[in-house]
Amino acid sequence: SPAAQSTLDLPPLEDEPRKDDPSATQVRIRLPNGKMVTRTFLGSSQVGQIFSLVRSLVPETESRDFDVVSGLPPTSLRDKLDSTLEAENLLRAAVSAKWV
Repeated sequence: SPAAQSTLDLPPLEDEPRKDDPSATQVRIRLPNGKMVTRTFLGSSQVGQIFSLVRSLVPETESRDFDVVSGLPPTSLRDKLDSTLEAENLLRAAVSAKWV
């Protein structure tokens, strides 16, 4: 049987902008294994870039579905992939990736 595939169709991961870029923002991401990473994105970057980063850091995401949630109560960002970090109030945000 073919290997399971994640159903998320994600954009290629953009290069990390310089931290001193005026439109740059840092997002803290808790990976499914509990490890924390901080990465710089542009405020105009799509939310899908966070998902693409998680996929690049966690090999299991190639075959396991995952979600990224933000806020309290935690809200899924899966239906916001094409929106921007700025539009979703994710500037200097902390988000969590988790298995679904």
